Amino acid sequence: MSSQPNTVFGIDLGTTYSAIAYVDDFGKPVVVPNADNALVTPSALFFESPANVIVGLTAKNYGRIDPANYVELIKRNMGDPLFRRELHGSEYRPEELSALILKKLKEDGERALNRTITDVIITVPAYFNESQRTATEQAGQIAGLNVRAIIPEPTAAAIAYAATEAGDQSILVYDLGGGTFDVTVMVVSGQRVRVICIQGDHDLGGRNWDEVIVTYLAEEWKSQNSSSDDPLNSPETLQELFKEAEEAKRALSQRNKTPVRINHAGRPARVELTRDKFNELTGGLLERTVALTRDVVDEARTLGVPRLDRILLVGGSSYMPQVQERLKAEFPSIQQQLFEPEQAVAKGAAIYASSKQIQDAYEEALMKLVGRVDIDLEVLPPETRIKVDQEVRGRLPGKSKQAIASGLNLEIINVCSKNFGLVVKDDLDCDVVAYLIKRNSPVPAERENTFGTYEKNQTSAQIIIIEAEESDMQNLPKSPDDPRCRRLKEVTLNLPHGLPEGHPIQVKYSLSEDGGRLRVYARDPQSGQDIDDNVETFNAIGPQELDEARKGTEGIDVQ
Repeated sequence: MSSQPNTVFGIDLGTTYSAIAYVDDFGKPVVVPNADNALVTPSALFFESPANVIVGLTAKNYGRIDPANYVELIKRNMGDPLFRRELHGSEYRPEELSALILKKLKEDGERALNRTITDVIITVPAYFNESQRTATEQAGQIAGLNVRAIIPEPTAAAIAYAATEAGDQSILVYDLGGGTFDVTVMVVSGQRVRVICIQGDHDLGGRNWDEVIVTYLAEEWKSQNSSSDDPLNSPETLQELFKEAEEAKRALSQRNKTPVRINHAGRPARVELTRDKFNELTGGLLERTVALTRDVVDEARTLGVPRLDRILLVGGSSYMPQVQERLKAEFPSIQQQLFEPEQAVAKGAAIYASSKQIQDAYEEALMKLVGRVDIDLEVLPPETRIKVDQEVRGRLPGKSKQAIASGLNLEIINVCSKNFGLVVKDDLDCDVVAYLIKRNSPVPAERENTFGTYEKNQTSAQIIIIEAEESDMQNLPKSPDDPRCRRLKEVTLNLPHGLPEGHPIQVKYSLSEDGGRLRVYARDPQSGQDIDDNVETFNAIGPQELDEARKGTEGIDVQ
């Protein structure tokens, strides 16, 4: 197997389906087929034994027979420190289970391309919080991957779109996946993608539609068989119902009705599910997405985007006709486009990965030949520019000049999806949250403020870092105990003795370019004492456990 360290892959780690892609030497994004020659892999696992795990379509089929050893929808548990799944006597965290999906994508990709895959960009829902982003990154590390960045799924989709379309456009990305929903307004100008604002719900997706249909089918079986026995109480029947519901949902995207057969406890039932009935049952779910979409469109207007040119529909669940019809009714003047719903995110992540490599290669070449990176290539003397280009091509063997030029010009401006603050005392000596970085701030972001110690002779300042999800900027939660707040971490700045009450402490928050890595810096200006800390959340797996999980995953045969 050849080793090509200059290839960084993009991975769409989805709730129900996942994909891996790369950019070829000519600058074209390519989704890599899996061992079944399919471009997407079901994010499903079946544990035959602790040492043998099946991932993908075969796992889904086995899960209907033996649901006790079947795992799906694990993405919805990412960042949950309490979640454990027991399989064959062993407990697994969400990060470990997601790592097996990533390992499958990696190994299938290596077989298909005959090259080693090590470096990746992984996408997450735009509305994922810090804990969920960290958990995704750690899943990649457990799988033996070097995770170069975590980027939002809608941003990745917009990058893929920008690579195929010319001109300036204001777009809304409506991303309805299997388990999560994001809606994002962006301005695309050539190869520049600027995120304006985002909204979302990481517990809303196509699976919710399946659940509604499953409940309906179970009730129909009970009615037709005049039975009080509930099919939902049988794990085997439940898995079969979900299979039927998913297949019916897909069929109704093409037809107005479809027959569904149900077997439970040796007794059958037949239901003719119509598109109208499907829409009636799931209309409430659809309205939740429309409400979030309406909110983000309204917010975009306040942020300088008065109109939208296009709605991009991505995520497999956006195939449903009800989605397109409802959005057309809500936004009749805006053109819609189904844009590679199951591949756009992986392709966009690959384009982002390739672009970052190319831009890094230019920075390295400039540092070597010019001694600085903060210089416009256009102002260099022609002979120096030629040398820089030659140095870059040497660092990126096989890449065409067109692919390098395209990657060099890509510019992404993301925003953060949460509000970040710290706990301080108010005038009544009550704990309140002071916000430094607010939702939809462009990233990278850096905000600083000065706070006073709350009592004299204070020998340390405890900085409790808060993440808040409230989207209404006029109604941010004030109390750190508000359920909309999440305590990410506590760091302590040691102080000299004898300080008066109200002694100034400088606190600075920095958020990384991908919006997913928070850094806190605090300093006592009098003594010079300071603390500089990358915020690893309370929920993150520690280094030793992470290494043990990685070694454990290495010993699992993934098929």
